[in-house]
Amino acid sequence: MLTEAELDYYITTLNQQNNLPKQKRSVKLAFKHLNKTVYTMRVLMRLMCISFFFDHIYRKSKREESVEQAVLLMVRCKKLFAALAQLSTVFKLTTLRTNCSTKTDFAMKQSVNKRLLAAVTSFLDENAIFPLRFVFEKKNLLIALY
Repeated sequence: MLTEAELDYYITTLNQQNNLPKQKRSVKLAFKHLNKTVYTMRVLMRLMCISFFFDHIYRKSKREESVEQAVLLMVRCKKLFAALAQLSTVFKLTTLRTNCSTKTDFAMKQSVNKRLLAAVTSFLDENAIFPLRFVFEKKNLLIALY
């Protein structure tokens, strides 16, 4: 599985290769890392429970094997890493919110609610493939925070 740093490096390298004349391009470099990129995407999508999108992306990438397609898949992997970081922030804040149940923690709970509202809103705005609701304890979290 590729890390974010490796993805950054490969994207930069492939973009530089893409700017070269056709006879000097190393297409082997793109296809060398394509399988690792596809594997990384599969793992990240399964982790986020959106593996149903992976089949469509995988079929499309197999039809159009090119340097541009490899870079596009790597950029998508970077976006998945960012979405995963945002989700972990939301989960940490919901845990913190449930732990603030006493009356003395009221100010802290209000602060956590504001941070949680901002985190959920930005997550849903930046990641269009996820549903428009964020359900927590059988309630729409955005409505519960207002």
